[in-house]
Amino acid sequence: MAGVEYDVISFWKQNCTKFPILSRIAKDVLAMQVSSVASESAFSTGGRIISPSRSCLTHFMIEVLMCTEQWLKQDISCESRVLTNAEIIEDIEEQEKIKRGMSSIL
Repeated sequence: MAGVEYDVISFWKQNCTKFPILSRIAKDVLAMQVSSVASESAFSTGGRIISPSRSCLTHFMIEVLMCTEQWLKQDISCESRVLTNAEIIEDIEEQEKIKRGMSSIL
């Protein structure tokens, strides 16, 4: 396969009926523009997301919050109401409380 070009966008376009959810995710990811913002500026949101009261968030949840914040800043149109970062964090914290409660029962 060395030297053979593979068109990822065409693959997802052809297979969107077979993999509808994955094709939508691929469309979102592949449509992201490369940023020319300095890395210090791009990651400065970390201090606003990670605080002492939220230090229990997993690295995955932090990544989700940072991506969500960037998507919201890009003014992407949505068909339904968009949650704020505070609402998302509140939901995550509530889910983590439920998860801890379930693990103590088991």
